[in-house]
Amino acid sequence: MREFTFTIEYERGTDPIMDAFIDDPDTVARSLDGFVTEERFWRIERIAGSPATLDRIEDIRFDDDTCGESLTERDCDAVSYTHL
Repeated sequence: MREFTFTIEYERGTDPIMDAFIDDPDTVARSLDGFVTEERFWRIERIAGSPATLDRIEDIRFDDDTCGESLTERDCDAVSYTHL
């Protein structure tokens, strides 16, 4: 197994979830992704922070009008399932 780690730096206003992290720098996130096929993958995310910041992130992540998965200007068109 290999680990791939990288850093992305955001400016305020670029992404609403990253704005929450900028506003509360003690908030941390870790994710683990696994690819099942060329078309399917799974992800486990763990986000730890203050209750107010977690509520803010949850509101953004579960808003169907916001794509929280894309790192580009193109929205993702995938079907996703979330379990808390």
